Amino acid sequence: MRFGTYAAKLDVEYRVPIFTGKRSVYGIDFFVSTGLWGVAGRRDLTDPPSGYHGAARVPVDLTYNLGVRLDTALGGATIAFSNLLGLIPAGPTVQH
Repeated sequence: MRFGTYAAKLDVEYRVPIFTGKRSVYGIDFFVSTGLWGVAGRRDLTDPPSGYHGAARVPVDLTYNLGVRLDTALGGATIAFSNLLGLIPAGPTVQH
């Protein structure tokens, strides 16, 4: 689900500085993050799909990421596992 009436995200991140600069590149950090993410509509909370019980009825998912973050005079850039994972199609593709 990409859209909903309610959304929440809670993240924890740990960064390790690899390089600290003063000119065009201010710093390079290795990072690891994890968290909880959820998007729901009103119906998802009041009348969840059948077959789920207890905490499984709450539409929340676990997130994680690791990579390298670059901070420059032009802005920031991130090369991360989740960016690469997002390029892989989710599930089988149907060809006609």
